Amino acid sequence: MSSNPQASLDPTLRKHLGKAAAAVRGGDPSYAISVCEAILEKEPGCVGARRVLRQAQRARAAAGWLQKLLGAFAVAAGLPKASARRRKDPSGALVLIEKALTANPDSPAAHRLLGTVALDLDLPETAVFAFEDLCRLKPEEAAAFVALGKALSRAGRYADAVRAAERALRIAPADSDAQALLRDASVAQTMDAQAAADSSPGTETTPTAAGARKEAPGDTEASLRDRIAAAERAFAGNPADVRLARQIAADYARLGEPAEARRWIGSARGTGGGTDDESLERLEFEYGEDALAQDVASARDGGDPSALAAAEAKLDQFRREGLARLCRRYPGDGELRLRLGELLLESGDGARAAPEFQAALRDARVRAPARLGLGRSFFLAGKPDLAREQLEQAREAHPAMDERGKSIRYALAQACEALGDKDAAAAHFKALYAADVAYRDVAERVARYY
Repeated sequence: MSSNPQASLDPTLRKHLGKAAAAVRGGDPSYAISVCEAILEKEPGCVGARRVLRQAQRARAAAGWLQKLLGAFAVAAGLPKASARRRKDPSGALVLIEKALTANPDSPAAHRLLGTVALDLDLPETAVFAFEDLCRLKPEEAAAFVALGKALSRAGRYADAVRAAERALRIAPADSDAQALLRDASVAQTMDAQAAADSSPGTETTPTAAGARKEAPGDTEASLRDRIAAAERAFAGNPADVRLARQIAADYARLGEPAEARRWIGSARGTGGGTDDESLERLEFEYGEDALAQDVASARDGGDPSALAAAEAKLDQFRREGLARLCRRYPGDGELRLRLGELLLESGDGARAAPEFQAALRDARVRAPARLGLGRSFFLAGKPDLAREQLEQAREAHPAMDERGKSIRYALAQACEALGDKDAAAAHFKALYAADVAYRDVAERVARYY
């Protein structure tokens, strides 16, 4: 079974998919779900349809606690059936998995099984899509990034597979599966780039190049630049190769040259297969952000206050506009809404930040920081009573005294002080003091209560 990018869909199906996407934006996720499910029955490898479906599922799942409870039961009942059907009818298993995800779109088990079945059906891009969600839900699980890396390798995206392996090894340095993935993906990346270069007109295979195909290079600047040069020659002969442009961008990013990485992602997005690729759009933003952050660092090192102010303003504008654009396109993505809210809050715009945090609350992955952000937004807007309510919920959901927990407790203490509840404020500040005497100005604040 082959992958079906959105651009290759039958024109009628593509028109229906456009209507489904509009329905999500218009607040009718149920219609979008039914349309996308019908498209995926005909074209199970259409990642664009599955992406719109996921947005619709998340929008509908935000209905409240009862919906989440029913969703948990539906997943518990549906996934065993899907797993049992996997061997005899994998396509049918995909349908059952999506039914479970409609009930609970943040089920790690469902995303894991979806990726596994997609690989059974030789739909590596669908598997990548599933495992990317798994990694967002399980950011500290090395096995999730290993699964993503293997799917990326199956899709021929070896540079991204290397990055997934490196992420897994940061989580679990001794993980043998991650080590094997890194080794195999690095070798495959080198062989692929060299093979493409060898097939380009006017390119000759040399003994040195042949030797390079047998072993993975180290992460030295020279080896990365050699690999980039070979890949750029190959891309010149095949300018529609999205995978190759993505690989070149990843290598430039590893060299610490995000501006070049962003330029190559732009090349990838300009191809027929890259226009609807959500991951490319996000990478273009991330690399652009990194490039402007480098400009800020250079201006700071240069010691020119006016140049630094201009660079910081440019970065701030890029972040605001880029995140706002991404949020409009992917309104159900809590991580994007959280980032935009935090950016607005940092600039003192609590009124505009609050709706972003409220939208982010629908995404279970970021609920704790979104609740903190919403409380801080209300406090900044002069509503300490509303702030206290949100921050109390945040503290109950996140009682640990890690960095986030300390931020929640400090903001809660401030809200209590503003409301004149000195006993509650003192209790929160003293709890902070007991956990970290050097945290912000807690020592000074506690001293006032003695």
